[in-house]
Amino acid sequence: MQNLNEIHKTLETKRREMRELNKMFRDELRNNSEYQTVVDEFETLREKKKMIESAVRAASQSALANLDLLKLDVKSYTEMLSDVALNKYAANENIEIVDENNVRWLPSFTVKFKKEDGEKEKGGNLAAPSLQSVS
Repeated sequence: MQNLNEIHKTLETKRREMRELNKMFRDELRNNSEYQTVVDEFETLREKKKMIESAVRAASQSALANLDLLKLDVKSYTEMLSDVALNKYAANENIEIVDENNVRWLPSFTVKFKKEDGEKEKGGNLAAPSLQSVS
């Protein structure tokens, strides 16, 4: 098995190469006059779309308020579902959901790495990472 640092170094090299290729592609698009014309038309249509959306939103304020509450509920229940599943996983219990169509849903766990914001602890050891649920 490869070392985490080696894998990270290779990953960063690949990401850097991707960024360079994407930059080259964007530069070529920037120099293409037909592309610029389409982008300008797109911006005009986007503004028109925003005006129409604003008019519809103004006409249906109560539905939008209900939508905002539903969004909060969905976020809350998603977090609760993740927390319960993680607790069951930690307790070595079976984790599965069967919906009304008899479809089985199984959990998918992800590990993410992010830069450390603070200083390292004395001795060079990092503090244990906090667990975050990803849905």
